[in-house]
Order: sequence, then structure tokens, then C-alpha cells
Amino acid sequence: PTEVFFSNVPYSTTEETLREVFAIAGPIVDFRFFKQPSGESRGMGVVTFEDHDAVLRAVQNLRDAEVDGRKMWVATNTRSNEPGDSKRGPPSRGATQPQVVTRSSRVFFSNVPFDVTEDALLTLFQEVGNVKELTLFRKKEDGQSRGMGHCTFQSTSMAAAAIQALRDRDVGGRPIWIAEDTKAVALDAFVMQ
Repeated sequence: PTEVFFSNVPYSTTEETLREVFAIAGPIVDFRFFKQPSGESRGMGVVTFEDHDAVLRAVQNLRDAEVDGRKMWVATNTRSNEPGDSKRGPPSRGATQPQVVTRSSRVFFSNVPFDVTEDALLTLFQEVGNVKELTLFRKKEDGQSRGMGHCTFQSTSMAAAAIQALRDRDVGGRPIWIAEDTKAVALDAFVMQ
């Protein structure tokens, strides 16, 4: 893949600012900022680079980088550009979606409003399977939600089901982003050696 997904960016951040940030990783081929039907930013999007090495540099160096006062999330974009994938969010009804396959039982989620509770998220994730652990990231200073975290399921198939069924679901008025937690995959590979 030559794309990264980014989220948790303030709505006021401009495309120009983000292009400058991502250019650190390598030459940008395409930049898509996800927007509401009103044209307002959704605080997330996809950047396409010339090569896979730039993707690795972006994930390694820009994940948790502070952009306009917030720590941005960056991950390899696992969503394909199949028919129905649009620049503004979920596939249209009736569009065929590729089957999601994961190597980890843990997913990363973001774009959750700060007032959504862990209990509400647990209820959401339990729709697709048994949850072993759910962590909502919080600020050290005041304990306020950071609007992101990870959820560990009992199996990789449950994690895949969460990505397939729950990604872009409205949670507290915002579409939740869910992707395989690539840090968990790397850790599993390290532990197995």
C-alpha cells in the first residue's frame, strides 16, 4: 500500500498545513481530506505517496505528531479503492465491499467525541464479538478523553468484523474510524521470534 490514513486533526487545520507535514515523509501523489456534506472538515483523510517507504516513514515519524495542538493518528490505509469507496466516507448502499482480513485481534479507533464513554464504546464493539479489553486514551493532565483508543477482541475474525461492520458508524454525531492496530501486529511478530 502507498496510502496512509490520518485522523484526530482539528477541523480548523488546512490542507496546506497537512501537505507540509506529510511532505516530510516523501513525495505526495494525492491528498484527500474527508468532509461533511456541508464542506466542513471531518478531521481525517488519506494521503497517497509515491512509494511504500514514504508510508513507513509517515507511520513511524508522524503518528502522534502534534498538529495545531492535537496529536494526529497516522496508520497504513487498509481500505481499498473498490467501487463504492468515496472521498467522503463510507461506501454507498448496495456497493460491494472487499472482505476485511486482519492479523491482529486488536483494532485502533478514532474520531470519537470526547463525551462518549468507555461503556458506550464497549456496547458498540460487543455488537460484533467478545471484547477482552477496551482502552480509551486519556490526557495525562486532566483525564479527558482523547477520542481514540484500542479494543482487543477474542479473535482476529471479530476484529475484522468490527472494521467491516462498524467503521464510519455514527458515534455521538461523528463517524468512528476503525482499523487494524498495526502496532499490535508488529509486537506479536516480535514476541513470536
